[in-house]
Amino acid sequence: MATASPGSSHPPSAKFILHILDEEGAMSITELAEETEMPVSTVRVGIEKLVEAGDIEKSPDPNDARSMLCHPTPEDDSPETAERRRLF
Repeated sequence: MATASPGSSHPPSAKFILHILDEEGAMSITELAEETEMPVSTVRVGIEKLVEAGDIEKSPDPNDARSMLCHPTPEDDSPETAERRRLF
């Protein structure tokens, strides 16, 4: 991330989604909505912000061709990744 404080521009809902994905691993938007108890629309907006920031990626769900799985980008040793992991 290019900002001085990585993740600080994310709304609280996106930070919570990132935390859940970091802890639980890949999930669909529907699963994230159930896990976080947030509306699907809120989860979708959070996911798009996280994808744009490069914090998560989406990939096809091998078990359901209609669904996408969201997962954190691979961890690295950069200060940005370390800061992101401490957000929650």
